[in-house]
Amino acid sequence: MTVEELINNAPSDWTFGCMSKRLISEAIGSKEHVKGIIDCLHPDYPICAKPGYRIIAEEIFRRADGGGRCRTCSPKTQALVNYALQLMQQRHPRELREGLSYLG
Repeated sequence: MTVEELINNAPSDWTFGCMSKRLISEAIGSKEHVKGIIDCLHPDYPICAKPGYRIIAEEIFRRADGGGRCRTCSPKTQALVNYALQLMQQRHPRELREGLSYLG
């Protein structure tokens, strides 16, 4: 699955377990996708411009805490979540802080 397939035609059963480093890198490499997911995370006025943003945001709300940790994830999946957080810190620190603030 490519990032564009995920964003535009995400499977309804998508979870963090479906992630790969390649998919994470491609998504975080796109400012549009980062902004789209962050906008969809807004607690009061979520704007989900594409179907995949909603599915990703729902999974983040369901499983991530305010520090970005996924307490219900397997060690392998948590390692991928940590990789995503590190990339966000390097490439989009402002958006990372904004997104984490929405989680609590």
